[in-house]
Amino acid sequence: MRSVVVQDDVCRLTAQWGSPMIEQAKATSTWRVLGLDLALDEPDSVLRERALERAGVPPEDLRGLRIAHKALDARRRGAGRAAHFVVHVDLLLEDGYESTGSEHFRSALQAGRILPRSRPGRLELEQRHASLAGRRAVVVGAGPAGLFAALTLARNGVAVEVLDRGPSLAERSRSLGRFLHTRELDPESNLLFGEGGAGTYSDGKIYTRVDHPLEAPLIEELIACGAPPEIAYDARAHIGTDRLHRILPRLRARMEDCGVRFHWRTRLEGLVCDGAAPRFVRALATSQGEIACDAVFLALGHSARDTVRQLCEQGLEIEARPFQLGVRIEHPQALIDAGRYGDRALAQRLGPAYYGLRSTAGGGAPRAHSFCMCPGGKIVAAVNSAGLLCTNGMSNSRHSSPWASAAIVTTLGPREFGDGPLAGV
Repeated sequence: MRSVVVQDDVCRLTAQWGSPMIEQAKATSTWRVLGLDLALDEPDSVLRERALERAGVPPEDLRGLRIAHKALDARRRGAGRAAHFVVHVDLLLEDGYESTGSEHFRSALQAGRILPRSRPGRLELEQRHASLAGRRAVVVGAGPAGLFAALTLARNGVAVEVLDRGPSLAERSRSLGRFLHTRELDPESNLLFGEGGAGTYSDGKIYTRVDHPLEAPLIEELIACGAPPEIAYDARAHIGTDRLHRILPRLRARMEDCGVRFHWRTRLEGLVCDGAAPRFVRALATSQGEIACDAVFLALGHSARDTVRQLCEQGLEIEARPFQLGVRIEHPQALIDAGRYGDRALAQRLGPAYYGLRSTAGGGAPRAHSFCMCPGGKIVAAVNSAGLLCTNGMSNSRHSSPWASAAIVTTLGPREFGDGPLAGV
């Protein structure tokens, strides 16, 4: 985590390093300047002056600055409006600036051109509770949820063991290579199970449309492991499957340095409880024997249906939730570029175009929308059971494939399948 000096090229440094705000001895607060325009050929460094002017903040009052959000606006609004970037910038100012700053600042705040921002969250507790000392937790599943849960627990003094029914990444890659060449499926090592979970072979898109204080520290962790710094602000933040394969081993090494132990090829087979009901768990029954624990974090993903069924039969309280089901649609990427940009030269300059589709319910048909759009990607067979077919999409960091694909999905749930906890599964 680097700091940057407030100077003329602070935006360039922030864009290059994905740096967080500068911490000062004095108490500070963060203010977001909204909707700054940036031409395609302009450097990020011009944003500093524009943000200060928009907010009415003199340069000497600025304590730190970073790009918070950057999105391409390619909408065509006549000959006078070219494609451009829309950028939000965060300014770090002394606490209480809303009362001591200029009249221009107060007017911008009242007009909604700037907004107060809360401080980013932290993975570490400011003060650990004594009850955490000597505790042991087991995290079931080594996908994104499981890995970051384990990292957070470990950084707060809990001894953590992570188990996954699939193998580590190197072995998983070999299994997948055999499947692609022979179509002989390993039900425990595939595009769904193993280190990184389904996300390892699922494109690496990390934009969520959710503004949460823990977003910043999670992204900083990925950047520290080798993700591109621009994921800290890019509205279409994308890592790429190829880069994920370099990031995951570094993330695992950082977790092991915190004391996390990994158990690969280890399938959860049941809860070992005190009493009849699975309320107080003292160990897990696994394919490699019992693992004692004080707490269990289940991060099973959507494909471990056998495990969910087994836990349900054991008495674990499970609730049916709506889920999305659909089909993948594939187009030539050049077709999408022409539709979004209308200019081949612009497509070559900006890279493969994204799209998003949405339809309302009507005529007896439910709502539907596009999901997991992969520009310059490919469709892959995300199966873990023989005789079934499931597809997913992925793309590498360069989006180099001539194809674009997206899932077109609708939401189904208890209304369609009934109220049973496993209905529809």
